[in-house]
Amino acid sequence: MTALTANAVRSNRAGGTVVGWAVRGGHAELTVRDTGPGIAPEHLDRPFTPFDRRWRA
Repeated sequence: MTALTANAVRSNRAGGTVVGWAVRGGHAELTVRDTGPGIAPEHLDRPFTPFDRRWRA
């Protein structure tokens, strides 16, 4: 979760990043929303991998 959050903040140069969490149905839910370019479809398999910089602009 730290890698996902850090990547969202670091990759979002022209907007904002909002990180939140909630407990729903006894489970924790983390949300990360930003106005950055997003993750390319071919790299969606690794958004939680630390130090994965393949898709960074």
